[in-house]
Amino acid sequence: MNSIKKIIIHSVTHFTIYNFRLALIKALQEQGVEVVALGKADEYTKLLNENGIRTIDSGIAIDGLNPKTELKWIFYLRNILKKENVDLVHHYTPKSVLFGSIASKLAGVKTIATISGLGYAFNLPTYHPIRVISKILYYISNLFVDYYIFQNIDDMRYFLESKITSIKKSKLIVSSGVDIEKYDYKLCEEANEKVIRFTFVGRLLYEKGIKEFLEAALIVLNECQNIEFLIIGDIEYENPKIMSKDALQSYFDKSDKIKFIGKVMDIRPYLCQTSIFVLPSYYREGVPRSILEAMAYKKPIITCNTIGCKTTTKHGYNGYLIEPKNHMQLAEKMFSFIKYPSTIHTMGENSFKRVLSIFDSSKIIDKTLKIYEKI
Repeated sequence: MNSIKKIIIHSVTHFTIYNFRLALIKALQEQGVEVVALGKADEYTKLLNENGIRTIDSGIAIDGLNPKTELKWIFYLRNILKKENVDLVHHYTPKSVLFGSIASKLAGVKTIATISGLGYAFNLPTYHPIRVISKILYYISNLFVDYYIFQNIDDMRYFLESKITSIKKSKLIVSSGVDIEKYDYKLCEEANEKVIRFTFVGRLLYEKGIKEFLEAALIVLNECQNIEFLIIGDIEYENPKIMSKDALQSYFDKSDKIKFIGKVMDIRPYLCQTSIFVLPSYYREGVPRSILEAMAYKKPIITCNTIGCKTTTKHGYNGYLIEPKNHMQLAEKMFSFIKYPSTIHTMGENSFKRVLSIFDSSKIIDKTLKIYEKI
């Protein structure tokens, strides 16, 4: 890392930088590299600052696509990068990649883009205007990217087969990993093993499978006792695909065993109390970090056999893969854990084995730093 003295880590929010990139930043700092976190300021800005990381507010909305606004944002970012005089910018999340990469080149800065999922646009039909525009934007941004890191093989294959980029500029590094020292199962207090808890963590987007989770919960609760369902996630979010408060409340009215925790700053205490982690997502994920965190806590997984999600789980080994939008199949797998509770422990142990062999963040960081050295 002798040639790199200063790096900007750019993501859509400071929340995503703190929760997903902190270990990478710490590793860079240990090597004497100055790191600046660029993203939309939020409640995690202070936490980054407390960890000795200087932050800059990118000042852009998370969602939406307004050409005039985005063009202004590109030049706003370019001015920041010029002023900071950095050696390298590493962009995460689609919006940061699409527009931040252009700003980087305009500022004369080397650029790495991590494709951590393609988002809802690529769940749309092939010729849907939003998908077509998004694909065109990736073609354009490729002209400004020096190197891509892909978090799953499906996204990498899509970029190569679509000729968005070349194999020479591409590297597969599966997931962003999980810090097993931070997510340490040994620090958990003893949970009440008489109650089996199924936990959902994520934004309450329909594409994340929140409706399927709730529908399956009602089926299970109709037949079983000593079962709870926890929902942890942000509903105060401007997105038409978010489940409304009224729709969510309608499920709570049917059972007091479905509990809404809301958005939390620290997920770890809730993972400790979890028996089985569920993310029935058909969103175009990279590799869901929430699943990896649960696996680090030795939790078995139920997730969808979809891009990104299927990377985490080996069917029948550390959990189950189900088909998307299928709450009946989800309920069936929940019943399986209830009927055979010993599999909760066995599959949970296997989850941790997969974390150690594939998803340990220290291994992911080492691979990332080697790419930095190439650039």
